[in-house]
Amino acid sequence: MKPGRTQKQWLADVTAVLCLALGVFLGSFFVPAARIWTNGATATGVVDEKIFTAAKGEDVDRYVLRYSFAVASGEGYRGQDMVTGTLYKKVAVGGPVVIEYAADDPTDNRVRGDFDPLAIEFAGLIVVGLGLFWYIGPRRWLRTWRGEPDPILT
Repeated sequence: MKPGRTQKQWLADVTAVLCLALGVFLGSFFVPAARIWTNGATATGVVDEKIFTAAKGEDVDRYVLRYSFAVASGEGYRGQDMVTGTLYKKVAVGGPVVIEYAADDPTDNRVRGDFDPLAIEFAGLIVVGLGLFWYIGPRRWLRTWRGEPDPILT
């Protein structure tokens, strides 16, 4: 340990870094969606399979669509996406569904107009993780660098 640093300060530093890692890790789940937003294309796909998984305990029901589609070049792709119950009930096996995909990588695809129901939870965790990182990390480090007392110890 560096002289003058307490165990409480080290614990706060480690916690800050872990919060940053959590925020970055969860943020990486939004990279495929960002690729579709920035370089997206659409195609009409066909629903190949509908999968319903009933909730157990505190979980929520899961609705998954498996589909196939062809891109502008004529090449065929398959995909699956977790959708809301409303959309799940609207479509039928063999029926059409609009697919959004990244134009440079059609394996990165999703059902248009729908989103992963867990996206809001992930976004909330990202905000909490990065907020805690700022509160426990840089905010504290800047105060101690300026010679002010460490807010963790006060």
